[in-house]
Amino acid sequence: MMPGETPKLEAENPVSELWATAAVRERFRVSDVLGEWLRTHESAGMDVQQAAMFASRDIQNVARSGLSADGGETLRLPTEIRLDVLKQLGAAVARQVLEAVAAADLSPVERMLRRLLAGEDVVAPDNDRDQLLALRIATSSAAAAGVTPRYTEAELDAMIRRQDLMMTLGGPDLHRFVGRARDLATIHRLWREGAAGVAIAGPGGMGKSLMVSRFVSDLMDANEAERPAAIFHIDYDRRDLQEIGVSRASSLEILTSELMRQARRWLPPEAIDNLQRFGGSSAGPWASESISFSRSSRRGQAQGDLVSELGFLLCEKAPAKARIVLIFDSMEQILGHDDEAVRSIDYVAGRMRDAGVETFVICVSRNFADSDGIEYRLGHRIDLTQFTDEEARLYLANEADRSNVVLSDKIVDRVIATVGQSPLALRLAVSLMEKGDETFDPGQWAKTLRNDPERIQASLYDRILKRIRDTNLAKIARPGLLVRRLTEGVVEQVLAEPCGLKIAPGDAEKLLFKGHGEGQLFTANRADPDPRALWHRADVRALMLADLDTEVSDTVAQDINTRAIAYYLDRDDVISRTEELYHRLRMEQDAAEIDPRWTDTAGAALRGALEELPPASRSYVRRKLGSASLQAIDASAEISGADSELRQVVQRELQSIADGATPVATLERYNAAKMSGPLADLYAEGLLADGRIDELLSEAARLIETRDAPRQVRAAVSNIAGGALEGLGRLAEAADTFRTAVELATETSEEAVHIALSARIGALRTARKQDEIRHFAGFTRSRTRQIGKALQLVERVYDGLSRRAVESREVVAELSPPDGANSINPLLFRMLVHLVESGEAFPGAIDNPERARDIAQRFGFSAGSPRELAGYLSKMVYGPEAPKVIEVIREEVDWTLERAVARPAVA
Repeated sequence: MMPGETPKLEAENPVSELWATAAVRERFRVSDVLGEWLRTHESAGMDVQQAAMFASRDIQNVARSGLSADGGETLRLPTEIRLDVLKQLGAAVARQVLEAVAAADLSPVERMLRRLLAGEDVVAPDNDRDQLLALRIATSSAAAAGVTPRYTEAELDAMIRRQDLMMTLGGPDLHRFVGRARDLATIHRLWREGAAGVAIAGPGGMGKSLMVSRFVSDLMDANEAERPAAIFHIDYDRRDLQEIGVSRASSLEILTSELMRQARRWLPPEAIDNLQRFGGSSAGPWASESISFSRSSRRGQAQGDLVSELGFLLCEKAPAKARIVLIFDSMEQILGHDDEAVRSIDYVAGRMRDAGVETFVICVSRNFADSDGIEYRLGHRIDLTQFTDEEARLYLANEADRSNVVLSDKIVDRVIATVGQSPLALRLAVSLMEKGDETFDPGQWAKTLRNDPERIQASLYDRILKRIRDTNLAKIARPGLLVRRLTEGVVEQVLAEPCGLKIAPGDAEKLLFKGHGEGQLFTANRADPDPRALWHRADVRALMLADLDTEVSDTVAQDINTRAIAYYLDRDDVISRTEELYHRLRMEQDAAEIDPRWTDTAGAALRGALEELPPASRSYVRRKLGSASLQAIDASAEISGADSELRQVVQRELQSIADGATPVATLERYNAAKMSGPLADLYAEGLLADGRIDELLSEAARLIETRDAPRQVRAAVSNIAGGALEGLGRLAEAADTFRTAVELATETSEEAVHIALSARIGALRTARKQDEIRHFAGFTRSRTRQIGKALQLVERVYDGLSRRAVESREVVAELSPPDGANSINPLLFRMLVHLVESGEAFPGAIDNPERARDIAQRFGFSAGSPRELAGYLSKMVYGPEAPKVIEVIREEVDWTLERAVARPAVA
């Protein structure tokens, strides 16, 4: 027999059993196969036994080497020979030899094959990739032997691809997807209609990626006409995708490489190999075309050719028109930080479309403030906010069912009333339930949730920590949450003393091992060179850090930051340098200290942590990364003279720089201090801050006439001017100006919704003051209807309102009903409590002790300080005095408006 050749076999020939055994076993030793055959065929004649010896030699000659589970040397038949043997001998012989093997000695694939050969109708497992892969391999063998399994190999390949993709997208948590029916239906409708795509925005923990995962899962289950030819998921949370601009590869090269890697899920690997060889050696038919990426045009051209050729391959595979989904996740990591990366998305989608592929682009980000208009180019945007009451109930019911816990309606009501309807807050609450023992008491669980909306997440976090039996591990989580990364060295040298940890040799390693089991608090980072390192969960940390910064003493915080800097100082790997920079920035060290330690690679890794840094440090990181390209333009140059692309980036940087005490002075440095263009609202705020009221009002009126600014900017300027007019007592003019803002507001982004909300609040307030509700012409028939519209806007930006004290006061003051807490909207009530307890409800009392005493006397008590006033009134908001509290907040709104226009003008 020639090498690589399969002999002619006969099912009746006992020697063929040797080949059958080798064909049904994943790994084997020829000596074991022959020995077992000789034991079962002791009575065979010498000629038959000799034939068996020759057969075993032939098997060894064609087999390939491999390793067993215990590391011993084994053999395996090549796929083509294995399938040929099974085809010749059939299912009966294959089943006979496989059933002779002890069940304990069978591999998962062999067990699956035995079930198929026995005629069992094996159902594909839903969430077990190993079992699914075993079924896929066994199916090819069973089909070769003549069995017709439930699934084809192609169907099982598709299931494996789906599981791989779903695992990447967050499939293990897919059972937690509830509600969002309207948003999900919108994405499906856009897909069916052939839309360009959709932008999905929302704070961390709102379930953005989970909703995308649900959409993808639905598509994978859809009929062939609706199912895409390929789905690509680009997650910019991955460190290797964040090295754009600091590695030798351009953003387009990195993105193209990732597309090629994922294309192997959808196309034959050899086709991708051939394609990449083409891309590396040929400029393709588009050699005359040029693209404006920062790397060499020839390299960029080659990447564009690769993308186009990939599109052609997808078209060849598709039964009709090729349609693909391009998902760009965690885009907050690149928006405003790397314009080339953002342009690459448009470029890749365009090249695919030019190749005949219909693309559906999904961009997911915490916000799109620095998106360079990508959400407008997609044409559709979805903003995810907290659950509705019904969705929150469904979420709790699902989680209870999974834990075999019965929750009464009363308990569900109590939990939602306590923790609110934020998905992340509910998940934290449920994690307490999940960690309960067999004596779990739902009623007691609900009682342990602290009824304090202002501090509920922190309270839940504390409760979770109390369930950790190891006290040192709990201390690592709080206050050790001030560090992002945990290693043995960090525990011993950074956290031990400040956190009061009692660490003996070997304890740190044990703590990290225990921490790996606390998935609700810690996670691993595959990019970390230390495989045992732990990272505090980013979503939980984002929620807890502000509270921790408030509670942990400055001395302890500074000690932890200082120790962390010292620990990482002598380590030059990227993660160490990144963490060193992080702690320097948290301490607000000046540029002279940070500059010598800065590297672009480490700095780029901090883009996702900007919200954790003080304002000055945020601005420093943005400038060092060159995100605004400020280094490419002289500070005295005319911005209007720069090319349009550079101008847009500079404007975004100005937005962050100018948000300070002297915005006009900052704008003047760039010759941009004028009431026109995209920065007109910044200039208006600057004029107000400088007390230049007459100039503000005249310039704002001129802007409305000339329309020399984007619509949303004009709306923002109208709000500023309306507030100034109201503060001056010119109510009729203020009302007209706020109405103009309402008409101009677009509501196309989170910031635009805030502008629209402020406009409606201002219009409602000035109308109430004028007592002209019935004649509120132009955009409403009744105050009730307008309050309803404003409340819809509040729901869309509720999470962001907690960081906007002035806007929160205006919303609570104007939208709350006259009879107080008994009929107030739950969102408004939580805002009211937050304002009162934090002391933000009464800014006049902070500056004026007399005002604090006056407010206290109106409620029948004495208060020596704003803190005492907040303590007293935090109890009043729950009772019949609530309307009086709201009335005082209305006075504070008026006081704020009047003070804003009473500042002396800056010369």
